[in-house]
Amino acid sequence: MRRQKEKDEALVSSHPEMASVMAKAASLRWPPPRPVVTAECLLAKLPVAVTFAVSRGRGPGHLDTWAIKAIAASNVAPSRDGSYMGVVPSDSRPGTRGIVTWTPHNGLPAYPEIRCALEARLPAAFRRPLNKGLARPKLDSTFGFDSPGGLNHGDRDPSENIQELSDIRLDLPDADRQRERLDAERTEAGFEAIAWYQPHHQWTNDTWGIYFDAHKLDVLAYSLHQDFMSRGVRVSQGFGAFLAFNLTYTHEMFHARVEATLSWLELTAMQPRFLRYGSGVYDALRETPEWLEEALANWTAWEWFKSDVVQSLVARWTSHQSRVDRIVEAALDLSPPGYRDWRVGAATSAWRTFATQLITGKPKIGLPRLGLPVGSVLSGPFAYDSRPADVPLRFIGRGVVADVLQSRPASLNVPSRREMERALKHFGHSLDPSGGKGSHEQWTGPDNRAFYLPKRDPVSPGVFKTFLHHLGIDKATYIHAVRPKL
Repeated sequence: MRRQKEKDEALVSSHPEMASVMAKAASLRWPPPRPVVTAECLLAKLPVAVTFAVSRGRGPGHLDTWAIKAIAASNVAPSRDGSYMGVVPSDSRPGTRGIVTWTPHNGLPAYPEIRCALEARLPAAFRRPLNKGLARPKLDSTFGFDSPGGLNHGDRDPSENIQELSDIRLDLPDADRQRERLDAERTEAGFEAIAWYQPHHQWTNDTWGIYFDAHKLDVLAYSLHQDFMSRGVRVSQGFGAFLAFNLTYTHEMFHARVEATLSWLELTAMQPRFLRYGSGVYDALRETPEWLEEALANWTAWEWFKSDVVQSLVARWTSHQSRVDRIVEAALDLSPPGYRDWRVGAATSAWRTFATQLITGKPKIGLPRLGLPVGSVLSGPFAYDSRPADVPLRFIGRGVVADVLQSRPASLNVPSRREMERALKHFGHSLDPSGGKGSHEQWTGPDNRAFYLPKRDPVSPGVFKTFLHHLGIDKATYIHAVRPKL
C-alpha cells in the first residue's frame, strides 16, 4: 500500500496536469481493502481433536477407555497407523477435560483396522489363548536373545538401504565354520534359519510380526559375499548384506501377505479361515514339493531381485549380472522341499491352486485341476490398504547389518522397552512405585511431569512417538545424540 501511494505521488509530481485525474482515481482506490487471512483452506490438512471428561486418580487405563469412547463418538475416520496423541491437564478440579488428536485416514480400509475389527467381531478365527514370546525355529544358536527393537522397512526404495549398507564390514570369528553351519540349517529350514514370521492369529499384539536372527543375517551376508568372490564377482560386503536382508525380508513378507489376504476373506465372509488353512494345508504339505506357500515365498524373493529397480542397482555394482543371478538362484535352492521348488511361481496355475487352498482349507483342489479363478486375491490389487510398515519387524540379538539398519531415523520403528527405561533415566526420570496401574509404569521427570511406560516389550510406535514428544526431541536426535550414551 505504501509503495503504491509513493508511485502515485511521484506520477503527479512529474505530470501536474494529471493531478485531478489521479485524485479521482485515488478516491475510488483508497483506502484499499486490507488482506484477510483465514484458516478455512487449511482445515482439511489439520488433524482432528475431541475432548473428554477426566476423573483424576483412576489410572492411565481409564484415560485410554474415555479417549477411545470420545474418538468413536466423533464419527471421524480413525488414524491410519493407530497413532493418537493425548493431553491430560494436571488440574484435578471438577469439569477437567482431556484432549486427544489424530489424523483421520479416509482411503481404503487399513490393514491395522482390519486386524482389530476381525479380532473384535470373529474371535473364533484366533487361537485362544494367543501365544506370547518367541517361536523361533528349533535350530541351534550361537548367542542368547536380547529384547528386540523394531525396524520400520515401510515403502522404501531398495536403493535406500543399499546406500546404508554400502560401507559395511563383517569380521566374523571362525567365519567359514559359521557359514557351513548356516548352510546346513538353510538346507533344513530355508530362510527360516535366518528369520521367521509369527502370525497375529496365533500371537499377541506384542509378539506377532517378522523376526530376524541378527547374527545369522550377518553370516548369510558374509556367505553371499564369499560366493560372489569365488565366482569372480568383485563387490563389497555391503552388496552381500543388501541381498541377504532383502531376499529374506521379501520371503517373510509373503507369509504376512498370506495372512493379510486370509484376514480380509475372514472379515468379508465372517468365517474363520487362517487356522483351518494352517492345519489343513500348510502343515499337511510340509516339506513336500506341493508346499506352495514356501515355494511362492521364495518366488516372490526372486521377483524382487529381478525387478527393474534392483537389477539397475546390480548393474552399478558389477557387470557380471548373469553370475549374480546364478548365485541368488543357488541361495534359493539351498532349501528343503517346497522352498526349492520356487520356480513354480512362474506358472499362473500355481497361484490359482494356492488361492484355492486358502479359500477351501484343503490341500487338493479336485477337478478341474486349474483351481478357482481367484488368484488375484494374492497377486492383484488389494481391496484394502496394506503396507509393509503395518507388519512389525524386529531383530533378535546383535549384528552388524541390524545395527546399521537401526541407526537410521527412517528405519528405526521402536527401541526395546529396556532401552526406553535407560533413556528415561538418562533424562533424570525415576520410576514412581506409587504411580501407574495395571499394564503401565509411571516415570516422573525433574519437572514433575509423568510419563506412563507400558510394560509390554516392544512398545508400540505410538508410545515411542509420545516418548519423543515428552522428552522434546525428534527421532534423529534420539538415535545420534541420546542412544550412544545409553
